[in-house]
Amino acid sequence: ERAVNYYNGMTKEQFANMQKFIQGRSSRAPSKL
Repeated sequence: ERAVNYYNGMTKEQFANMQKFIQGRSSRAPSKL
């Protein structure tokens, strides 16, 4: 629930930046989205 609300509150740019950050940080992390 918390994560969903967090994502919904973000802009597309913020979301894209977060995606890049996560991918760059842990490339082996499972993508749950």
